Amino acid sequence: MKIAIVGDSHLTDVSPKERIDPDYFGTILDKIRAIYENNDIIIHLGDLFDKPTLNHSALNRIFSFFLEMRNKRIFSIIGNHDVPHLNSNLLFRTTLGHLDTLGFVRVVDENFKAGGISFDVVKFGSIAHIPLEKKSDFLIGHCFFENEFDPDYSLKMKEVSESGYKNVFLGHDHSPYDIQKIGDTDLYRIG
Repeated sequence: MKIAIVGDSHLTDVSPKERIDPDYFGTILDKIRAIYENNDIIIHLGDLFDKPTLNHSALNRIFSFFLEMRNKRIFSIIGNHDVPHLNSNLLFRTTLGHLDTLGFVRVVDENFKAGGISFDVVKFGSIAHIPLEKKSDFLIGHCFFENEFDPDYSLKMKEVSESGYKNVFLGHDHSPYDIQKIGDTDLYRIG
């Protein structure tokens, strides 16, 4: 059983000005396809999408892609780009919410199991906190770590070192960092 943990894919139907790909959206989907094809379970660390909803043409491509990958177990936590106004109650109005409703992606916001491994989740919101009740050795979240510009949306060094988690995986930074050892915890910020 192979598990991939993926950060901030930012699937978008708009090509950035600096890209010259004739089909930027297809390029991103091809990169994600390679990850999916080489793993049995995929866990997204939020921001699967660059905005809450995509145009109809892009939606058709997304639904076709996830229909093709229906034999994979795909999980995602919510990222700040996945829902409007940082309001997870509006998930049902979003592309990620539609994928969850159709059973292509399971959106998780609390402890879940994947491949026999249990994962805890940093709840999505404007303030980042490690869960009060630790149920596993793995923690995933969509938030910063020790970010001085957004301290509320950041896990703190002390929190992580005292958490008891063996592995913490964080999305949201958009840049990969080297694995950081904090006490007995390995911190992965994969970008």
